[in-house]
Amino acid sequence: MEAASSLIPLLTATTVVTAGLGSALFARCSEGSRCQTLSQVLFFASLAMVGLAAIGSVLLGPGCWVTCSSTLAVMVIGATYDRRGLARRTA
Repeated sequence: MEAASSLIPLLTATTVVTAGLGSALFARCSEGSRCQTLSQVLFFASLAMVGLAAIGSVLLGPGCWVTCSSTLAVMVIGATYDRRGLARRTA
């Protein structure tokens, strides 16, 4: 029973991390479309969830907080990266 109770937080953190990365991809792919506002709202909600998961994962052990914190960093970089500037410089 104890093994199952220790697996639940790990699965929750994995789900939150996957949803966070998926929302970042969705926000980037929907840029300029009608779904842009919805994708941005979902992204910022999942950004908050991943941030809370990173804080809470410190209690789970040394391996889990690295994953959650890395996902948070990737989401922040994904939100601030501008692909349009790259296209302007190469043209």
